[in-house]
Amino acid sequence: MTEFDPGESASIVSVTDKVRAIAIGAPLSAVHFLGEQAAFVGSEENIFVVTGEAEPVSVAVHGGGILCVTSDGKRIVTGGDDGKVASLNAKGEVSVLATDPKRRWIDNVALHPDGAVAWSAGKTAFVRSGKDQEKSLDVPSTVGGLAFAPKGLRLAVAHYNGVTLWFPNMAAEPEFLPWTGSHLAVTFSPDNKFLVTAMHEAALHGWRLADNRHMRMTGYPGRVRSIAWTAGGKALATSGADAVILWPFASKDGPMGKEPAMLAPLKTRVTAVACHPDQAIFAAGYEDGTVLMVRVADGAEILVHRNGGAAIAALAWSAKGTLLTFAAQDGEAGLLTL
Repeated sequence: MTEFDPGESASIVSVTDKVRAIAIGAPLSAVHFLGEQAAFVGSEENIFVVTGEAEPVSVAVHGGGILCVTSDGKRIVTGGDDGKVASLNAKGEVSVLATDPKRRWIDNVALHPDGAVAWSAGKTAFVRSGKDQEKSLDVPSTVGGLAFAPKGLRLAVAHYNGVTLWFPNMAAEPEFLPWTGSHLAVTFSPDNKFLVTAMHEAALHGWRLADNRHMRMTGYPGRVRSIAWTAGGKALATSGADAVILWPFASKDGPMGKEPAMLAPLKTRVTAVACHPDQAIFAAGYEDGTVLMVRVADGAEILVHRNGGAAIAALAWSAKGTLLTFAAQDGEAGLLTL
C-alpha cells in the first residue's frame, strides 16, 4: 500500500467489491497474519489459515476453548482452557510450549521479539526466554494482562489495583505501579516511555515511566476492549465509544492536559481497531459489522465492509501493510488486498 486516496467525497468511497469474502463457519475471536497468510482464531480449539486463494484450512491447537492469543507475524501463540500454551507457525505446525501442572486455564499470553514468551494462570505469570529458562512471579490477584517492553526483557503484569513491572532475568524486586481498580489489557508505547492499561471500568489509565506520573483517560461510554498504537507510536487508538478515540502520545507528556481526537463516528459502538504498520492509517470495526479505513491526518474514510452483520471481533494488517483482514463474531470474514 503506497497511497491512501479517499477521493473528493470520503463518505461514498468504497472498496467493498474488492474484499474477498471468507466463510469460516465458526465463531471467531481474533485474527493475525503469519507472513502473508491470514489466520482466523476460533473461540473453540481451531485456527483457520488462509493461504492465497485457497479455502481456509482448520488447524486444531487446543483440546478446548482458546482463551487468549498473540502473534509476532512468525508464529501465533495461544492459551487454552486445557491448561496449555500452544504455538502455530506458518507451515501449519503446532507445538505445545507449556502445560500448567494444575491444568489451570491460560488467561493471557505475550511474545517478545527475541523469542521469549509469557503466559499467566491465575495469580501467576510465567516467562520462558529463548534459552528455555522458565521463571514465574506471583502477583496479588488474578493477572488481567501481559505485555513485554519493546526494549529489554521486561514484563508488565496487569492485575487488581495496578501493574507490576518485572525483569525476569534480574534479582531486583519488581516495581509496582499503583492505581485503584481492575487493570486488564496492558501495553507499552513503542518508544518505551509510557505504559497504558484498559480497565474493567470504562477508562484507560497510564503512567509516564520516567517518573511514574499518572495519566487518566476517561469519558468512555463503555469498556475499552481494543487498543492499538498508530505508526511510530504517535497516538493510541481505542474502541469503547461510537467513534475511534485517539489519545496523543507524540510529546513527552503524552495525553496529559490534552483532548483526544474522535474519528470515524457512527451510530454504533466501535469494537475493534488496528493500525497500519507504516502509515498514519487505521482500520475500525463496529458492532453492526461495518469496517472502515481511516486516515489520521484528516479523518478521511473508506468503507471496507457494510453494516448488517455481526459485530467485528478483530482486525489485522499484514507486516507490509498490503493486506487487511477482518473477522466477525459469527464467523464471517474478509480479506482486502491493497
